[in-house]
Amino acid sequence: MSCFQNRIVKGRGNPVALEFFFDGEFKAAGLNNFTRIVVEVGGETYDTDSASVDIHSATELRVRIGGSTSLATGEYKLTITGYSATYTLGYELTSDEVCPIASVIVV
Repeated sequence: MSCFQNRIVKGRGNPVALEFFFDGEFKAAGLNNFTRIVVEVGGETYDTDSASVDIHSATELRVRIGGSTSLATGEYKLTITGYSATYTLGYELTSDEVCPIASVIVV
């Protein structure tokens, strides 16, 4: 079975899978260019230093926060920032200003 899910199911481990397409300096290694990725959603912050966010492949990031979020049911925008030795201040991968993506829904 394969389907895109943009829902965070409270109390469950369902992942939100985000696929990225890169060109230029990021084309070869994609998300693997970063040593840490931070996901901000509804005032909560999660990162790859925990089990909540993982770089599943060079182009896919998975977010699993259903078991830990205190967000109310609703629709939320994600902001995703990558960090590395080159981008110590962060490289904004998604935001309303840089690269808007579909909202996630907390149910």
